[in-house]
Amino acid sequence: MNQYKLIKKFNSRLYSNQSPVTIEKYAFLYDSIKGMNMIQLKLRNISNKCISNMELGFQVLGAKGLVMEEFTHQFIAVNAKPDTMFGEQETIYLKSRNMEDVRFAIKRTDYDDGTSENNSSIFSPTGYPQDISSLGDYQDAYITAIKEDTNCLFVKNVVTENSGLWYCACGNIQKVQDKICRSCGGKLERILDYTDADYLKDKTEEIAKRQKEIKERNKKLVKTSLKICSIVVCFAVVILIGKFVYTKVSEQIEIRNRYQEAEAAIENHKYDKARRLFGSLGEYKDSKERKKEIDKLEEDYKNELAYKAAKKTMEAGEYEDAIEEFKDVIEYSDARKMVKECYYRWGKQLAADKEYAKAIKKLSSIKEYEDTEELLKQYKYEYAGVCVERKKIEEAVDLYTDLNEEQYKDSAELLSNAYYLVGCKEENKKHYDNAISYFEKVNGKDKNLAVSKIDECKELQIEKEKEDNYQAAKECASRGDFESALKKLESVPDDYEDTSVLKQKCQELINNKWVGTWNSDDASLYINVFYENEQEVYEVQYDSYLFENCTKTGNTIVVYSPDDNVNADISYSFNATRRSNADYSKEKSGTGGSGTATSINLDHFMSLKKISISFISDTQLQVERIIEETDIVYKTSKTRKEIEVYTKN
Repeated sequence: MNQYKLIKKFNSRLYSNQSPVTIEKYAFLYDSIKGMNMIQLKLRNISNKCISNMELGFQVLGAKGLVMEEFTHQFIAVNAKPDTMFGEQETIYLKSRNMEDVRFAIKRTDYDDGTSENNSSIFSPTGYPQDISSLGDYQDAYITAIKEDTNCLFVKNVVTENSGLWYCACGNIQKVQDKICRSCGGKLERILDYTDADYLKDKTEEIAKRQKEIKERNKKLVKTSLKICSIVVCFAVVILIGKFVYTKVSEQIEIRNRYQEAEAAIENHKYDKARRLFGSLGEYKDSKERKKEIDKLEEDYKNELAYKAAKKTMEAGEYEDAIEEFKDVIEYSDARKMVKECYYRWGKQLAADKEYAKAIKKLSSIKEYEDTEELLKQYKYEYAGVCVERKKIEEAVDLYTDLNEEQYKDSAELLSNAYYLVGCKEENKKHYDNAISYFEKVNGKDKNLAVSKIDECKELQIEKEKEDNYQAAKECASRGDFESALKKLESVPDDYEDTSVLKQKCQELINNKWVGTWNSDDASLYINVFYENEQEVYEVQYDSYLFENCTKTGNTIVVYSPDDNVNADISYSFNATRRSNADYSKEKSGTGGSGTATSINLDHFMSLKKISISFISDTQLQVERIIEETDIVYKTSKTRKEIEVYTKN
């Protein structure tokens, strides 16, 4: 799965007045691994100095242009020479989610000559150069003028000034303060004149005049030929033959001139014109074959230009862009080799910047190229050392393992040392089984240390198992699962912490879980005890009421009823009947009050077998209980919100 997903792309070129850079393009992306949005941008150095560092301000905009986020980003050690790109390799993560656009402003620029400058104005879109086709019939005149006055080999556009920038005819960009093109040497004030309509008209006429002079010279050549012919032939037929010869010679000269003009058009890469001229020559010489060759010549020329541009990009250190450009002309010349050369240089540059992981990834795709295999070993070796320094020992182990298979330098010894370090790391994490497996792989000088570490880990593992089972038992007990708690404690010695006490308490709570139960067809009362977070918690259910999380004070549980509307004046009569034997009974009675809370004494609950509670009338409650031998009397004391029901001998 691709880690990065494109959200939105912006292709407009941006520029801020007096800025040393233009922003060629930028885009919002989503990092699926980190789950964050990010921005990437590509900057071009249009100054005359090498940029070392740059601080760029960002304002992330949401709907209706509202600022969602504002921050600055440092481009460190970019070393961007004039007319080169930088920044596209940096990922800048955003806090914002629904972004629409972003505003940029340069805060500070540092150059390699030690100078710095500040510029805080906002970047805005700038126009693009005027296309050369807009000159119409004057296009050839403009190209001729530019080539005569500069070192430009290929005219890409009309010289254009726009928003503080000017685009040279060769395609290069510079600030209007820089009057001479760094690429072709064209002087702005001079070559701007070449766009003047009157100048182009005069230039076109000058070219036409040259062509006319060529024709005149050809005519003189015809006349000279006629004179020669008149000497050779008989004077009597001079006029007749001369006229015939003149016509034929003129035709041949015209054809020859067109052929030469077609060849010149190919030399000047005017392939459409060459097709037209060769097409008009019919069977003359190899005109048909030459016409057929034009398509390939034109394609080769385009590929040549693209190839040269890709090479220039590569020389500028923009390897990622260069690779794509070479791939576009992969069948041309040695473009395949140049793709490998880009990866090769890119990998070496990344390694020089200590970005070994990226360098190894790039070079791994061209293992057979030049000395790449040796470089890979060297960079893996250096990167493994960095990983050890940064405590990334597991990654170092993988690298040393690969190098050990190649028997590279002292990688076997370093691998053994890395195994020892990983073992120590796993031991600190209390992953004793993993630690032992790494210590067992240690050889050489650390072997004895590793053996003692193995014994140490085995002892610690035993202690850890005790602690894990002990803690698991406590966790089970805290949620009332006393059976599971006892099972966990089976492997824990009684003298470990308070294990014996915990076992005893769990067994007691299993045996005494139900503290008391009253039940009948008409009404019921249950008291249940739980063990939660090492505290006893009681639950009381009376008929349809359930009272949870009750607490115990001494031998009394206080139950607060959710029904606050109970009539406070209701009186109850408790008829108590003792039934220890079938032929023996005794009655005692008492009266009580009302309320919404009940206090229940627990001292005698453990001796009760069953108590039935029945409502005789609205004011009388009969309680029957079966006990063994103890005579129990229930009585009540009247308060506004409380009935105390308790037992005594």
